[in-house]
Amino acid sequence: MRTQTDSDQNHHASWQQLLAVFIVALLLFIAMRMQPEPWISAQIDKQTKQHGVNIHYNSLELDGLTLLVDQLTIQSHQLATPIKLDSLSLSPAWSSLLSGNAGAIIHANWKGQQLSAVVSQQGDIIDIQSLNGALDISTLQPFIAKKLPIPVKVSGTAQISGDIQLNAINGHPRLGKIQLLWNKAGVEMPSMKVPLGDYALILQTDDLKRAWQWDINGGDALKLSGKGNLNTSAQNPAAWSINGMIQAQADPKAVNLSALLGKQNKQFRISGNITQPRLLPL
Repeated sequence: MRTQTDSDQNHHASWQQLLAVFIVALLLFIAMRMQPEPWISAQIDKQTKQHGVNIHYNSLELDGLTLLVDQLTIQSHQLATPIKLDSLSLSPAWSSLLSGNAGAIIHANWKGQQLSAVVSQQGDIIDIQSLNGALDISTLQPFIAKKLPIPVKVSGTAQISGDIQLNAINGHPRLGKIQLLWNKAGVEMPSMKVPLGDYALILQTDDLKRAWQWDINGGDALKLSGKGNLNTSAQNPAAWSINGMIQAQADPKAVNLSALLGKQNKQFRISGNITQPRLLPL
């Protein structure tokens, strides 16, 4: 019986790549000879009905090889609140397409805040690479106001970066490493206004059987350091549980903050879920 040599395997792989290139070229040729927007809209409607998702947008157009969507709203029973974007663009991720997987380069805009990533799917896994985003923290003020019993204004810029794998069926996080930076963090309350400094939060796991690990560090007026676990086993992200330890140290020059901490370092045990974490002083 004839065995398959390395040369045969390379020859077979090259034909797969050539076939992928041919299919992509054919689709592009068809798109240039027809009006693609109605066809794309029909496909979106078909897929959303199959998966129980409601998608609405003001306009959709194809600019070269980039799909542009304006004023996009996504609703689903799995989402507590709808996802609303001012604009969304999708371009082919050729490295994924040539390997036989669906893939796109995504750019999203929400209230002037930008997010980009390279997203591909292989079987039941969605792979998000080169995630990069920036957010003015003040845009979250309405959400923060609902969660805190006293009026607090926050300021600064959040930057998110990293890679993450999701379950394509339920959107559950699998593996990855995400870094969140809060630069020029500040808080303002009726009795004080304090620039806090810069903070870094890292979430990561490389083992499906282990909880995600978190680590936080940084700050000037209020130094924070801590680590712990984030259990993402619940299907509803609002029910994900968090636990760990945090140490806080106020700069003596920040008189109000120092007084709040009793002019000494404080340790806290954190527990509960991510939407309503509990801090227990030790």
